[in-house]
Amino acid sequence: MEYAALCMALILGSPPASAQEVFDLQFDHSTVLVSNLEASAAFYATVLQLGEVKTPWGPTAPIRFYSVGGNWQLHVGQSDQTIEPDKNTHLAFAIQNFDAYLRFLRDQGIRVCGFPRQS
Repeated sequence: MEYAALCMALILGSPPASAQEVFDLQFDHSTVLVSNLEASAAFYATVLQLGEVKTPWGPTAPIRFYSVGGNWQLHVGQSDQTIEPDKNTHLAFAIQNFDAYLRFLRDQGIRVCGFPRQS
């Protein structure tokens, strides 16, 4: 099947016969880029309390791996590019005691945006 025909088949929602195979696709990890790996590693380990996972490249590689539950990981990689925060590109975590965690973040000196002030 030609590339254009394959694209058209996928767009129209009728997969080609060869796409009937099940591949058991599962989420594995996501990567975020940071400008200061050591400061970011401290944040993910201390503030988010994520457990670090050994990377295949050793502790001097410009990347850190963290467990985010189950078999899922967050990879945090050093970048020399300018990193502009974008609310539309983000990670989201669920937490059991939201108000207590907001207090914990504020106690850690973490500025929290978008939530009402608590007295």
